[in-house]
Amino acid sequence: VPGGYFDGPAEANPFLHTWSLSVEEQFYLFLPIMLAMAWQLAARWRRGDARRPVAGIAISAVVVMSFFVSYSWSAGPGVESPQAQQAFYSSITRVWEFGVGVLLAIGARRLTWLPRAASNVLGTAGIVMIAMASLTISNSTRFPGLAAVMPVAATAMLIVAGAGSSHPWITRALSWKP
Repeated sequence: VPGGYFDGPAEANPFLHTWSLSVEEQFYLFLPIMLAMAWQLAARWRRGDARRPVAGIAISAVVVMSFFVSYSWSAGPGVESPQAQQAFYSSITRVWEFGVGVLLAIGARRLTWLPRAASNVLGTAGIVMIAMASLTISNSTRFPGLAAVMPVAATAMLIVAGAGSSHPWITRALSWKP
């Protein structure tokens, strides 16, 4: 179909990044339903304290499945192939990235024990990995797949580093108003 979503130079498409909003909104609709189902399952076991672990297991399963699909679809013949394009724009292949953040949120109260030195190391590693990803990921990179692991892991490291009560240097640097 001429003029389709995947046609023409993507850089000229003013709606190029609206797909990311749709992926995000789909996730925000799906996540509460999934959490409600996990909490209902925990309630059936009559263990209110099982809600977080059951939700964590459910989200982990979705993360693993989504990453597997992301990896397999991204490993196609080339970045311009329909399969690679579908991997890039699909909610199915991107939900694992959001899921990592949800897993961090589920376990957030356990992250406050992290010592300042460990927070500093994680924060520094996260910043270095984000810089590396920004320098190494290009238009020819098969993305998401394995290429998405570095920025997702780096972001998770920054979140974990900042979640502690010790306020590592990276938290102060990223909180600097200018």
